[in-house]
Amino acid sequence: MNRVIGFLCLVVLSSCMTDEEKKNALLLDGNTLFRDGFHKAAIQKYRDALELDSCYADAFNNIGVLYAERNNVNLAIDYYTSALNCNQDFIPAYLNRAKLLDETNQLFMALDDLSYVDKIKPDSIFVILNIGMVQAKLREYNKAMESFSRILRLDPENPEALVNRGTVFYYQGEFDLAETDFRAALMYNESQAESWNGLALLDIKKGDFNSALEKLDRALALSRNEPYFLNNRGYAKLMTGNIEDAEGDINESIARDSRNSWAFRNKGWYYYLTGDTTSAIGLLKQAYEMDPFTENTAYMLGSIFEQSGDIGMACKWYSLSAKEGNLNAKAKSSNFCR
Repeated sequence: MNRVIGFLCLVVLSSCMTDEEKKNALLLDGNTLFRDGFHKAAIQKYRDALELDSCYADAFNNIGVLYAERNNVNLAIDYYTSALNCNQDFIPAYLNRAKLLDETNQLFMALDDLSYVDKIKPDSIFVILNIGMVQAKLREYNKAMESFSRILRLDPENPEALVNRGTVFYYQGEFDLAETDFRAALMYNESQAESWNGLALLDIKKGDFNSALEKLDRALALSRNEPYFLNNRGYAKLMTGNIEDAEGDINESIARDSRNSWAFRNKGWYYYLTGDTTSAIGLLKQAYEMDPFTENTAYMLGSIFEQSGDIGMACKWYSLSAKEGNLNAKAKSSNFCR
């Protein structure tokens, strides 16, 4: 979600301005300074506006945006909340706060903010799309599916809704339906990088890693340095034996987004393939702790412990993988957990 900052119409300055006109002029000055990169001066203009009106929602919201730009998440959220305390229907502050809550994995609270906006501004595709993406992160797949389908009832050719619904189909194991949505998204927007990434994931599922690499190259040509695409390409390179290039992609992915458990899983598997078992186990465990649903992490750990002869640990990790539905792990756990 893009942060929303309120811009007011130009007011005519005069020596006999009312307080209302003065605070609006200060807000406008702050917005101009913000656009020009003078953030400290912009904040002062907004504070001056608050001296005239201590419950000026626009000023609180815009200060929040500036602190969000500085990655001061808690303070930004506090200012958005102050804006909402002044005006409980101030949509920009809800959207801005939801963005930060989403980014900091406070997903239920983000969903609350987005759902409130949906009530007061129904049929906003932007809002519904973000609701669906948060629901997908919460693994509320049926609800996410309904949100994306709701968009497609409003706009049948919306590529973002198609690619996100395709992603939900992918997570639910409905791979044919996922492919249909990914290809439909590309039909309406051939520059939809996420669709190429989705099709690459389907190729990886099929074991067609060379085809996956072609699609991931296309995705990265459209969205250069996107960490998730880099990580997926790194994994495909690992599986084709291009280990050195794989490490570069995975390292770059982690550098750009250190919250992606899949990248740590792949770096762990890289270490395993290069013979560094200790580092492999450490990173795979880290990936599992970050998100136990990171696919095949438990199975990879079981495989490493099996090969090292640690039957007890192999049993533990194969059993966890079996609970996730991995059929190979079920067979392994029956052998190692007697």
